[in-house]
Amino acid sequence: MEPRANSIDRARSYLESKGKIPSGALPSVIAESWHLSLESGLDPFEGVGDYVLNELEFSNQTSQYSKLINYSRPELETLYDQIAGSNFVIALGSPDGVVLDTLADTQFGYSSAGKAVIPASVWTEELRGTNALGTCLRTRKPVQVYGGEHYLRVHSDVSCISAPIFDGKGNLAGLLDASCRSTIRQQHTAALVQMSAGNIENSLIRNSHDNCIIIQFHPRQEYLTTLSAGLLVLDETFRVVAANRRGNAFISSEKDLMGKHFDELFDNNIESLIQHLATGEVLRVRDNVGSAVSIRCVANKAAFALARMSLSGTELPKAPSRVRAKNHFRDVVIGDKALGSQLSKVSSVLHENPVIHIRGDVGTGKSLTARMLHAASERDGEFVNIDCSMLADSTVKEVFFGTGNASTGILGRAKFGTLHLDNVDLLPKSIQPAIKHLITHQEVMNPVTFQGDATDILLLSSTSEELKKNEFVNGLRLLLTGQEIRLPSTRDRSDLREIILNIVAYKSPSLKFDDKALDLLLGYDWPENFHEVRSTIDQLIRKCEKIITETDVLSIGLQLSDTQQSKVVCEACSGTSWKEELCKAIKNVVAENNGNVSEAARQLGMSRTTIYKHLS
Repeated sequence: MEPRANSIDRARSYLESKGKIPSGALPSVIAESWHLSLESGLDPFEGVGDYVLNELEFSNQTSQYSKLINYSRPELETLYDQIAGSNFVIALGSPDGVVLDTLADTQFGYSSAGKAVIPASVWTEELRGTNALGTCLRTRKPVQVYGGEHYLRVHSDVSCISAPIFDGKGNLAGLLDASCRSTIRQQHTAALVQMSAGNIENSLIRNSHDNCIIIQFHPRQEYLTTLSAGLLVLDETFRVVAANRRGNAFISSEKDLMGKHFDELFDNNIESLIQHLATGEVLRVRDNVGSAVSIRCVANKAAFALARMSLSGTELPKAPSRVRAKNHFRDVVIGDKALGSQLSKVSSVLHENPVIHIRGDVGTGKSLTARMLHAASERDGEFVNIDCSMLADSTVKEVFFGTGNASTGILGRAKFGTLHLDNVDLLPKSIQPAIKHLITHQEVMNPVTFQGDATDILLLSSTSEELKKNEFVNGLRLLLTGQEIRLPSTRDRSDLREIILNIVAYKSPSLKFDDKALDLLLGYDWPENFHEVRSTIDQLIRKCEKIITETDVLSIGLQLSDTQQSKVVCEACSGTSWKEELCKAIKNVVAENNGNVSEAARQLGMSRTTIYKHLS
């Protein structure tokens, strides 16, 4: 805290003495706001003006934003209860920067800041310089302004935290702010403010579209009723007319959801789902990049109308006939949003014959990704996979061009198909000019006859390491990496749970996990990535008949981290709650001492023999 405070003090001293803002002294959002305040002619020594609307002006504001006020009040009260007694004021702001409603601690209400943050007061940056409400209004992002980060010195003893509220169509609907007379950073309060803003946003969307179908969706069914769920509002033709920010984030392959038909976003026909949704069922579907999500219909007028039609036998509305885009990744689990977004962007330009480089650690799925891209390109030709580490410089030209009949070489086989150069960093330099010519001219140049043969090859390459300039002839490295897909390590895949369950379901449909066993696998580091995942699952399938338990996972020899080990109870303690807690506590102390049993025994006042019994 001290270095930050000193930095802000220096920045303020520089501002007030020289009328300039030093670079690097302030967080970027604060520095930008200070620059704007300075350029607009605001004096940092200026006091707080009487920036309050008159009665008629404020009446117009409250009338215009009456829905926002009504739907926000319960959240303001909840947020107030959560931080009550901490000298705060909770304020609801309009998209014009006007405070519409407040709830304040008595102590704060009597302070000078409490008398300034009142209904009808205006808090735009133009009038009051850097402040959370005004800066949030301009940036449309959550903002925290602490003490001296305010542009006007008069506000330097107050801290404020604001979050935007959107209307589901990309427009700013309002602002939520919490301010206190403390300069200490309030990260917990910031999280609560953002959560409350999200709840208000969802409430606005639901209550403003009671005559529309509203779909809740989330990768995990148990989160459908939480703030984490996405919301899509569909009109009578099943096109999106509104969506919350979670909805936009989940469907990351679409830049603008507005006007999109349900069938464009999900790999399911709405006609086949609507009857089930109308009766309240939770359905499992895939989005347009193959990520599995659970969906259900929000209970409102439109949903009840559909349910009545369904129960009475009336024909439900049908979606307009349309040509559905193919989802080439539907049979592969891609619930990881970042990876799904990359694949979606690349697959959309495959018709342009791009050169694509796939980069990821050993075992992350580079060859599988290459095969998926070949399938997505819908090419008539063959998929040819070459491991460049197996190529010898003396025979590489024969491998690529064949002997006698050119069609026997790799380039001939890949014509009108796909060539995947795995471990491309080991591609012999003697063949690299031919690959460079293939990329730049779309033809195969025979190095003996120097005759060119026009071809259509989708060229893919992959490696575990970053390509180095000295490994390639001039310009080839840049040509190979024109489009790049970065594969995350297995431990970083957000869809690992679904991948593991899918592999087990495919190989042994009757076999199930207990929760503790699955949690152990999900917390494991997987140093050898999916090679190790498949090997581990094969071992468990051979070992287990009906259910995979925590003991089964521990018995196959995975090198669990100290933290994981500390959460596992030994067989003698399992089943008795107090013994399980004692066992975990002992293992936790051992883990904290980096496995030093002697030191753990000394701290716990136990014998090493007793501790070893719990570790066995």
